[in-house]
Amino acid sequence: MPHEHLPLTALQVIGKAGGSPLFQSAVVFENYPRDPSLLGTLPDLSIDQIEVLEQTNLPLTLYATLGDAQTLRLLFDARIVDFALAQSILEDLASVLERFADAPTTLASEVQVK
Repeated sequence: MPHEHLPLTALQVIGKAGGSPLFQSAVVFENYPRDPSLLGTLPDLSIDQIEVLEQTNLPLTLYATLGDAQTLRLLFDARIVDFALAQSILEDLASVLERFADAPTTLASEVQVK
């Protein structure tokens, strides 16, 4: 099957030519190592605290992180997306994830979203 490759910068130029941004949302899964057994393996290295501040120029960005529990955060541009919509998106996503957790063999096509 033939295919083509374009660098992201070329796609962004094409997207701007169409009058609307190429991307309006992103999903970010942060998985940097937090395994306590890895700490202390290098005598000259110590990590006391990890703090991450994210910022994008997109109307919606979903961040998923692993720690003691899975954490989901939705960053949104309040000029474009109102709080009620952002909250509804997170509630729908939580519902879908709970469905998969309760029934791991569920097909995506079987999941109903409000």
